Amino acid sequence: MTALALEFRAVRETADFGFLAKEFLLRRVDPISAHTDVPRTVRQQAADLASEPLDIVFAYCSCAALGAHVAELSGARLVLIDADVVTPEAIRRDVRRLCESLGAPHSKDPETAFAAVRNDLATLHGGDEQAYEMVDELFGRYRAWLRFLTAAATAEPATPTGGITVIAGKPLPDLGKLLVEPARVELFLVTPESATLESPEVRAHLRDHLTPGWSPAARLA
Repeated sequence: MTALALEFRAVRETADFGFLAKEFLLRRVDPISAHTDVPRTVRQQAADLASEPLDIVFAYCSCAALGAHVAELSGARLVLIDADVVTPEAIRRDVRRLCESLGAPHSKDPETAFAAVRNDLATLHGGDEQAYEMVDELFGRYRAWLRFLTAAATAEPATPTGGITVIAGKPLPDLGKLLVEPARVELFLVTPESATLESPEVRAHLRDHLTPGWSPAARLA
């Protein structure tokens, strides 16, 4: 089975679907990277990701909207882990936290924050050309991340035609903001001791019940 795993890397909380590589022909994608040069809509990005055949789409956290649209366009099964609905309020919160992490004065405009700390950060890392390149690369990554969140916040609910599984170890969002038919969801609520995707219970479920022969009657113990 061919699977796509959408997971963040190096900006905020990350997920690691690598443990599924033995069960699936797994393509792991950090969706932020597609927003490095220009803003893109969720639908545009989903169309690119769905251009190759897929049997299943795994999406973590704020990747949920993108994953749902990829599943709709590809006809694949959708599995959401700790699905998150991105809102304008959440983006403003993340910008505030970003300013705090950079030691920059709070600003609604991230570019103002970047300009305020660019020299200080580069000086901290040696102050040479390489240091400035490193800082600018970091800022570029943050820009792409914010573009991705903005796209997710403006995405319409999707209509996947395959099965839909939602595994939640955190408070469940309004799935109607992600899916046109949230009543179709097979929902599994878990209480992991750490991150949901690191739970042996959840990992065993993903390995054992989402391979050929899986049926909606399967349930987490």
